[in-house]
Amino acid sequence: MFKTLLVSSALASMLLVGNLHAKNHTAMQNTHKENHSQHEKMHLVKKVVAAVSKTGLNSDQVAKITEAIDNFKAVKRELKKSKMFPIDALKDDKFDTEVFVNAKSDMFNKKMQAVSELFTSVYSVLTPEQRVVFKREFTAPIVEKMIKKGMTKHHSKNKSCH
Repeated sequence: MFKTLLVSSALASMLLVGNLHAKNHTAMQNTHKENHSQHEKMHLVKKVVAAVSKTGLNSDQVAKITEAIDNFKAVKRELKKSKMFPIDALKDDKFDTEVFVNAKSDMFNKKMQAVSELFTSVYSVLTPEQRVVFKREFTAPIVEKMIKKGMTKHHSKNKSCH
């Protein structure tokens, strides 16, 4: 009887610890996904801020660019609120591809318009010299990534040949 009780208690403890570990692991994964998602959403803004900070802005320019970034963030927040599955595409007898594609295209177009407005605002504030610096600083990480990807592809092609 004592052994059965002891074994039962040990098993219950192991199950409890295992369950707590699984819950903690899932919570950590969800937090990581949320943080990763947040990082991606703000990635463009961070890149713009990093590039524009190298241009030698005056206080008036800082205020105008801050306003442009705030406007961009506000549009992105609004788009996120309305980022739902277009349920109108689910008809009783079929899936309406046209309704679905139109709804998703509209969302994409609004996002691209917001990005375009952000860059237009930034460019309108910068002097011609600052635009050159901004362009160089903004595109440098993109070019670097393209080179690395190209080298990776080239390297893997060469490996397969050997």
